[in-house]
Amino acid sequence: MPNVIVRPSRIGNGLFTARAFAAGETITQIRGRIVHYSVLWKRGGTFLDNCIRFGPETYLDPGDDPGRYVNHSCRPNTQPHSGLSRR
Repeated sequence: MPNVIVRPSRIGNGLFTARAFAAGETITQIRGRIVHYSVLWKRGGTFLDNCIRFGPETYLDPGDDPGRYVNHSCRPNTQPHSGLSRR
């Protein structure tokens, strides 16, 4: 069984957990490429909507990864961590 599922939410599709998680447990990894903010502003549209701020001038483009469905929460119960790795 996957840790996360994509399903409809009030504002479109969203990423949801498929089971309960213990504090400190990794829920999922969001993979993608790091892009400069200038690329975001040039492309705009849904590309801009799906990118996640990564650094002062950089964003993570999750492409087709399920991470593209991560939504903002005013009351988050989890947080992202940079597990930057180079392959």
